[in-house]
Amino acid sequence: VAQTMSDAASYQLIFKNGFSTKEVVSEVSGRGVGMNVVEEMIHSLNGAIEIESEIGRGTRFRLKLPLTLAIFNGAVVRINDSRYVVPNSEIAEVGRIQSSEIVPIDKGALTIKIREELYELIDLPQVFKGGRAQRGAESKLLPVLLTNKERRKAFVVSEILGVQKIVQKQLGDEVASRPEFGAATILGDGSPGIILNLRAFGSAA
Repeated sequence: VAQTMSDAASYQLIFKNGFSTKEVVSEVSGRGVGMNVVEEMIHSLNGAIEIESEIGRGTRFRLKLPLTLAIFNGAVVRINDSRYVVPNSEIAEVGRIQSSEIVPIDKGALTIKIREELYELIDLPQVFKGGRAQRGAESKLLPVLLTNKERRKAFVVSEILGVQKIVQKQLGDEVASRPEFGAATILGDGSPGIILNLRAFGSAA
């Protein structure tokens, strides 16, 4: 059967669940998991993947994605036990502050002074738990994302994990009504993630 298959048809075999070129299965290879996941992810974005191969020269994989998809750089952050994405365009600066420098003001709101500029401080780990921050006066460095001076907001996160290219997808109906969730994406390890809309947080949201 293989001798009668076209090149294009034979290339599609690598996307079959369980397909492997390994003769022996080990703990790290030969289990046939990988390219089928890639194909499913690309199809979920309404895209396509094409393969060109020539013996002795190599193989080329060409990914085609709709122009309507927004691709941008985003910071991947951890908030409590979950990961989220913040577009780089929303971030003017990344830094750390001492928790002892946080000043409570009216109605439980928090502020922080950075280079003589006063910022409203939004403690995202506490917000996602369902309340405002109750930070003590202990000396502890907290990772923060700063917006521009016009908006003057600073966002505490649990951890800043890094930066990656983000492909934006439309949210599902179950969370589309939440203004703090801007869109969805697929993170580098293949897990889903939420893109945060920072403008929806704080007293001036």
